[in-house]
Amino acid sequence: MSEPSERRGSTRFITILPMSILGPKGELLDARATAHDLTAGGFKAECQVALEEGKVFDFLIELPDGQAPARGKALAVWVKKHDFATWVGGKVTSMSWSDKRRLKAAIAPPGVEWGPIIDHALNALLWIVVIMALHKVMFERPLWRKTLLDLLPSLFALGVMGWALLGLLRRR
Repeated sequence: MSEPSERRGSTRFITILPMSILGPKGELLDARATAHDLTAGGFKAECQVALEEGKVFDFLIELPDGQAPARGKALAVWVKKHDFATWVGGKVTSMSWSDKRRLKAAIAPPGVEWGPIIDHALNALLWIVVIMALHKVMFERPLWRKTLLDLLPSLFALGVMGWALLGLLRRR
């Protein structure tokens, strides 16, 4: 029995999905196996059937939301037998394109939209700078305070026009 090694070429998703293991003639060997740590190229399976290292087996991984299970063939790369279960490192040798796509969609976390996050961070930074500048002007410089109060209506109008222009430019 060889030890599992960290040679993954793709992202591992920590999962616990029910799966079934089938024999070479399609017979059901274990209907209550569990797929853990899925990647694009394989998985770790917890099962009750005695699989042999180097043997190919068929599998069905149940997908959430009542979708049809993903079907494929895997090679048992490593096998560890314990008292209550057998752990198998399965390398997917064949799976249809549609099943790969459905499996990835079921286990992959949703993508992060960085655009709105960056926009909010920049807006917050802008307001922090404006508030700090106003504080300095209003409380530390009396001459600047009078000038700023005189310019306040014009600055407000300029701010509103800039905001409107940004709104127009973002719609394109």
